[in-house]
Amino acid sequence: MGSKKVIVTENGKIPEDIAKKLKDRNINCIVISYEEMNKIIKEARKRYIKKYGVDPANPRVEVVNGVVLPKEYVKELVRHGLLKLNQSGGIRPYTITEGCGSPSNGPYAVNGEVKVHVFEAKDSKHVPTEPFESDTKNALERFENFNVNVQVMFYYGFWDASDVSDWNDAIKLLNDLAEDTSWVVDSRNDIVIGWVDYANHNGVAYPDGTWDLNNDNIPDFAPYALCAVRTSGVDWPHDSIAQHEASHLFGAGDQGTWWWEHPSCIMNYGWVYLGVDNWCDSCEACVANNINP
Repeated sequence: MGSKKVIVTENGKIPEDIAKKLKDRNINCIVISYEEMNKIIKEARKRYIKKYGVDPANPRVEVVNGVVLPKEYVKELVRHGLLKLNQSGGIRPYTITEGCGSPSNGPYAVNGEVKVHVFEAKDSKHVPTEPFESDTKNALERFENFNVNVQVMFYYGFWDASDVSDWNDAIKLLNDLAEDTSWVVDSRNDIVIGWVDYANHNGVAYPDGTWDLNNDNIPDFAPYALCAVRTSGVDWPHDSIAQHEASHLFGAGDQGTWWWEHPSCIMNYGWVYLGVDNWCDSCEACVANNINP
């Protein structure tokens, strides 16, 4: 999208509430539709394939601890428990957070709608080198199974993460995202997802959509999640990262490391890597109760 500020909406029209927020902050930007965005991404993808001979949306290899391996071989190593999975999930920090949070604390649908603001880091160190848009949209639309409408908007040229001291620290990147994008959040049905190129974890989120941001022992409304297209160890599928982290905001906790430890579920690290897109019964009930209380 270049150096300009761009917002992408389904129909290429800016919602009134976002227009007011932009006006209040004296921000000028271009607004385009999903269709226009997809044309831009498609053209960029063609140029990338022509230059490097690799499809960035469907790489055939995976870099694991600096070693390039065939993707299917990596999957077999994961299936057999021979390759360590990089943890992700709620900030507590980097620990299993099984259980379900309270629907009164975090985000939930208002008038049957959830608004998702997806920010791409714009600085050269953090701007994603792989496409994430269609995967993110597909992942978020799965929440419509809970009888809500999910409105997804993409923001380019807004979030500068260059001031993060430890540039690949997922928690620090998440904190920076929360600081820099809080202006779009003014309702319980607003959530923010940020994408960076690389972080030391696949993703992190404020569990239950709350965190003590002010260090005053009082939980603050914090509906923010961070996703990375690449990480150390094994990269999760992009749609799995977005769905997993958004589920944390609606109270779902992590459900173990290996696929054989738990029924098929997006909240289990092994199943996430293997590309499942369903919730187990307990996590599904948790998200359902929280997103549409």
